[in-house]
Amino acid sequence: MIKIITIFLIIAQPFLLINTRLPDFKGFAYILDHFLLQKWYEINPWMNGKNKANQSKSFKKLHRTFKQPNTYLSSILNPYYPIRNWTVKEPEITAVSAFISDTFGDKTLYKKNPNEVLPIASLTKLMTAVIVIENMNLNDIITISPELVNSYIDNNEFRLGEKISVGNLLYIMLIKSSNDAAITLAHSKNLPYQEFINLMNEKAKKLKMKNTYFTDPSGYDKNNISTVSDLYKLAKYILRKHPLIFKITSIKETLAYSEDKKISHYLNNTNKLLGKIPNILGGKTGYTDNARECMLLVVKKYDSELIFIILKSEDRFKEMKKLIDWTNAAYKF
Repeated sequence: MIKIITIFLIIAQPFLLINTRLPDFKGFAYILDHFLLQKWYEINPWMNGKNKANQSKSFKKLHRTFKQPNTYLSSILNPYYPIRNWTVKEPEITAVSAFISDTFGDKTLYKKNPNEVLPIASLTKLMTAVIVIENMNLNDIITISPELVNSYIDNNEFRLGEKISVGNLLYIMLIKSSNDAAITLAHSKNLPYQEFINLMNEKAKKLKMKNTYFTDPSGYDKNNISTVSDLYKLAKYILRKHPLIFKITSIKETLAYSEDKKISHYLNNTNKLLGKIPNILGGKTGYTDNARECMLLVVKKYDSELIFIILKSEDRFKEMKKLIDWTNAAYKF
């Protein structure tokens, strides 16, 4: 019976949408979802209480559970959400490429040259962070050697002989966007440098980032390339598998210490939108002469996340805010 009602509603939804006020329709979907689920439990009493954990695989697939306990029917009844207001014109931005997507249904809200391959500067460090978390112990201690110092780009981040944890290096890399921290992590004695780069590229392949390639862990090299559509896949993977990465990037300022606490590193986030845009879950900035200004930002929106990405912009903060404001005006959630 539930299957019949579901099929009917899927077919009828365009007509329901036309003849029903949208806010009421969305609310109606949630109420109906709850009602049908209760009926399902009445028909299948073995699923009540503790036995809910033993529900069938097919039933599990019907439920996309976020904060609301019942979201299957509401998700199929609302394929139009977010709903576009076509009276709001698309924004004009200098960024060569841009992308906005709602992670709940992978609905693209805006795109500009989504498959154009461009240098991504320090957005590279997001993949570096993934490899660190998946292959290293955050409590391990790394000693700053002469070889490390000689390979540094900034050449002023760490002192020779300083001992610092992988976890603190991760914070320094993600918050301050330290190139030296990225290089230190990639030169870990437990993971040879070239192997680290290989792991970055292998991960990109696994995530089906077909137009992405890494040559260094910091993004300083112009040959670190990707597309906004590929970077969306990486951002979504981080959200689901390694939320710590975005949690770190949401910290506005903090201190990181050497293992003996004698050396401190003041970290001021490169993301100037923190504290100015509500509900930011995290993100990353990037800049080189070739890549120009780049930015990836994740913003919480109800029970989903919006991922904003811009590459090769002349003013990443101004244009990112412009895209966020435009999304709020151009879509009904």
